[in-house]
Amino acid sequence: MTGGTRMANPKKNPCHGLVVERREAGRVTYTLECHGDCDTGDCKIRSETDHHGTKTEWCGCDDGVRGCNIYIETDARGRQHIDCFTLGCDEGYECKLVEHGRVEHDGVTIIHWACACVKIEK
Repeated sequence: MTGGTRMANPKKNPCHGLVVERREAGRVTYTLECHGDCDTGDCKIRSETDHHGTKTEWCGCDDGVRGCNIYIETDARGRQHIDCFTLGCDEGYECKLVEHGRVEHDGVTIIHWACACVKIEK
């Protein structure tokens, strides 16, 4: 196989998240979808909450490894933010948010986001 992203642990279809961003009437919401396979357990939404009440949700396996993958943070007030866990890319690559599509219809914008290992530009 040629092209694509480079991960340190190549797997046919590794567990990963896809975030659907919906923009409507000045409001933005994020929804997490899990896709792919695990060596142990199911690829499903995992979460943890810190002492400030901020909840972090990501897609993961029972092994708990967090490679280059997208997550949603929701603070105690309900404000959401998306970003990437930055581990799991080969040297010379970094984990970045990547837009996977955008649809605009009747004042609603839907954007699909994921994280991928992207070659570092020099």
